[in-house]
Amino acid sequence: MRLEHSSKEELKRVSLTLPNSLHDEFEEIRQRVHLNKVEAIREAVNLWIQKQLAEEMIEGYKSMWNEDLEMLKEFEHVDREIW
Repeated sequence: MRLEHSSKEELKRVSLTLPNSLHDEFEEIRQRVHLNKVEAIREAVNLWIQKQLAEEMIEGYKSMWNEDLEMLKEFEHVDREIW
């Protein structure tokens, strides 16, 4: 899932500072995949956002699973009575 933005959307300028080793690795890979710096950084930000959202969803599902498990335990005696 890629987060797309309208070409008419207002843009924000961002400046960043990277350690030399990270910059060198970024440049090597960026050139290998034929992206300019802006495209590569936008792709990286989009991927980071997707990862964060996925992790939030996972935590939400885990929380719901724990709540469901607790509810199952609460009604376990009812199941035993029926059987």
